[in-house]
Amino acid sequence: MRKQRELVASLHTSLLSGASVVPVAARDIRQRAVPAQVVLTEKRSPRVTELKGWLPDAICRLAAAYQEPYVTISRAELEYPQILSAFDAVADWITRAGLSQAGPPREVYRRDVDVAAAAPAGPVCDIAFPVRGTIAG
Repeated sequence: MRKQRELVASLHTSLLSGASVVPVAARDIRQRAVPAQVVLTEKRSPRVTELKGWLPDAICRLAAAYQEPYVTISRAELEYPQILSAFDAVADWITRAGLSQAGPPREVYRRDVDVAAAAPAGPVCDIAFPVRGTIAG
């Protein structure tokens, strides 16, 4: 079913935009370390005597989720259902790498790009998943 969806998405994009589109699954999934930022929390109400044991473990769990594999997609690929193949490709890569998802996937839009004005083949968005574990680089 996934292959059929990718084929339909690719044909749809090519017909509408006139641009040749490389299926997302055929691309290399890249990876990046995400700089420290406040996006995750772990809530608990430990006693002062429990902090020494809980805090280091909590910090490790949160820090491990700051890695994310991603793929950049074009304006044409941003449309539904084409965008689904990008999510599938990154999720498959995570499984093959022996990692597990640390949260829901996200669409990270580029600040310097006006999505509505972007050319069909122009990069506009990264599809990214936070993961647990270490990404081999």
